[in-house]
Amino acid sequence: MAPVWFWIWTALVLGAALVAFFVWRDAWRRFRRAGSEAGTSAERLGQVWERVTARTEERLAEAPSTAPTVTAPRAELRARVDRLREERLARKAWRRRPRPEVWERWRSVWR
Repeated sequence: MAPVWFWIWTALVLGAALVAFFVWRDAWRRFRRAGSEAGTSAERLGQVWERVTARTEERLAEAPSTAPTVTAPRAELRARVDRLREERLARKAWRRRPRPEVWERWRSVWR
């Protein structure tokens, strides 16, 4: 009886070792694949970061100056404030314009 149990346990141990080997090999391959993808994504992230930085610098260069205007002439400052107010009111009017297509879509949703 003892030799039968010996062979059963031997087969179980060898089977477990074989399964462990295949699980380890699969995990190793996935780890390597994930590492190479991480490297690729890091390169892409670097490219995106460079583009974002360049665009941000361009936008900052285009932006109007916000430097202190203590010594500027009063008429010039008043003209600038009036222009900014007009632009703000124009944007506000554009946002509040009647848009029948939107109302029609909402009406179709709530029927």
